[in-house]
Amino acid sequence: MTAQKARDTQVTRLATDTTVYRSRSWNRLRFEVEYGREKGTTANAYIIEGDRIAVIDPPGESFCELFLDAVTQRLDVTSIDYVIISHINPNRAATLQKILDIAPQVTIVCSNPGAKNLRLLLPKQPLDIEVMRGVDDEYLDLGKGHRLQFLRASTPRYPEELLTYDPKTRILYSDKFFGAHICGTQVFDEGWEVYQDDRQYYFDCIMAPHARQVTLALEKIEDFARELSAKHDEPANLSHIFSLSSSPHIEPSPSHSHSDSAHPSAKDDVTEVDTWLSTIAFYAPNHGPMVRYGLSELTNLYKQWSLKQQQQELTVAMLYASAYGNTTALAQALARGITKAGVQVESINCESATPDEIKSIVERAAGFVIGSPTLGGHAPTQIQAALGIIISNVSKDRLAGVFGSYGWSGEAIDLLGNKLKDAGYSFGFDPIRVKFKPTEQALKSCEEAGTDFAQALKKTKKRRKPRQISRDSFNNALSTISSTEEAVGRIVGSLAIVTATCKELSSGMLASWIAQATFNPPGFTVAVAKERAVESLMFPGCTFVLNILPENNHRGLMKHFLKPFEPGEDRFKNIDIDTAENGSPILKGASAYLECTVDSRMECGDHWVVYATVKQGKVLDASVKTAVHHRKTGSRY
Repeated sequence: MTAQKARDTQVTRLATDTTVYRSRSWNRLRFEVEYGREKGTTANAYIIEGDRIAVIDPPGESFCELFLDAVTQRLDVTSIDYVIISHINPNRAATLQKILDIAPQVTIVCSNPGAKNLRLLLPKQPLDIEVMRGVDDEYLDLGKGHRLQFLRASTPRYPEELLTYDPKTRILYSDKFFGAHICGTQVFDEGWEVYQDDRQYYFDCIMAPHARQVTLALEKIEDFARELSAKHDEPANLSHIFSLSSSPHIEPSPSHSHSDSAHPSAKDDVTEVDTWLSTIAFYAPNHGPMVRYGLSELTNLYKQWSLKQQQQELTVAMLYASAYGNTTALAQALARGITKAGVQVESINCESATPDEIKSIVERAAGFVIGSPTLGGHAPTQIQAALGIIISNVSKDRLAGVFGSYGWSGEAIDLLGNKLKDAGYSFGFDPIRVKFKPTEQALKSCEEAGTDFAQALKKTKKRRKPRQISRDSFNNALSTISSTEEAVGRIVGSLAIVTATCKELSSGMLASWIAQATFNPPGFTVAVAKERAVESLMFPGCTFVLNILPENNHRGLMKHFLKPFEPGEDRFKNIDIDTAENGSPILKGASAYLECTVDSRMECGDHWVVYATVKQGKVLDASVKTAVHHRKTGSRY
């Protein structure tokens, strides 16, 4: 895990007149599932100093003082002309309020949905807002060639999303797109491959539930870049972008770190990326390093990941509204569990979706999940309207789910559950009720509930498949195993229980796909299905225990860990355990155990192959052999 360090602000000149202020937290920072890899994060804010000064995406409230302190040491805050806001949330609104207290003349630039949200979040603050619709004839001219253009890139979670492009530096300020929650000193993505897992995890948490809208946003970016490329007869010359000046604005101060060597050479930029991407020097996201070296690859990966989501056989409609972001966090965790299990999620923010959009999505979904806060003892009007659309238009054989965060009594969750029950719907999980901000345990339970929901949909689909062959033929087909499957089934594996604990989260699973991989250091691989609950506790740097089961005395533990668990249920209830030095459970019924650290993992089809090194181990019963699992086919465990 990342070493514990104090928060700071890293200031680096990116391009002509352009500086990034990277507010860095080396710890997890927030409770949402997107921060689950616990590598910290950066909140990237950008300042362009043309004839007029613009700040793009100031950080949230927790970084506000650090950010303003760093800015104040380098320019006069009262001279700021514009603050461009890509997406709006209460934390960012709090920082904006403090900027306006210092510089009340500032004009705020955002989308129309963003303007509406700002007026709700800052009702007493006079606001000078310039709305950008993301059309061709709109510009924000800062002078010195910085004639900014804008693209709308709405998703259900961020309906106000607005991307900014500066033709002078050819930087696309991509906000939530192309980011990663990882903290470090590296400003650009040299050796970009090392960030791929973090970027994919970020995509899976943030973008996967909105895959259709992400695809549309990528198409907008591509069309925009092609239009720009068509206007230039000569190949793009990017050398001026990375020329650093000796401006005193980038001199480090004792309390702030500064990288003066982060600027890369752009000599072979055009040949490294697709033709249409040659109009973009790099992406400047809200989180993580700038995307330059892996720009083409990451763009293509976003396309592939989005397409993969949209090609899933089954879809779950995820409908929600959120007052303070807590219900959104629950929706995100549920969506993560559903997509892990190979089912697409179509998110619907009921505060911004039209009735026709809601009706279209829920009618074609195999199941639906609806979440709501409780406001004044009721569900918001938009959620009540969505509930009416569901009951009027969705078949009663569709699987349902209800969730929500509340402050006092949670009547909205009861309303949703009772109405759907009375209408004849069955539920994929018990209603999820979380008071105030969800804990890590609550989010983990939501993720497990989402996985169970997806698996229940898959089972229902299998039961509904029509029989197209006679019963005799069907039975014969079941008894016939291909020679390849039979041969693969001859691969045997030791039976073991993987147990892992991280903070307040614990999980365990039966494993049989295990193999020693290295002598020095001692290490092995274990295959973990993507939908397993323990999967989220087995990222590089995480620790766990491999409990090896004894021959002829393993069935009790095996049956226990094979049974289905309720979301959040204690896997170790009534099991005799000790605690390893790394904090994970040791099963006293095991014949031996190994304390392990995840070194790396590789995505392999429907499993993750985890490579772990052994710190220490102990044989508990030397008189018994290891239990081994023999299979008849390689097509199942």
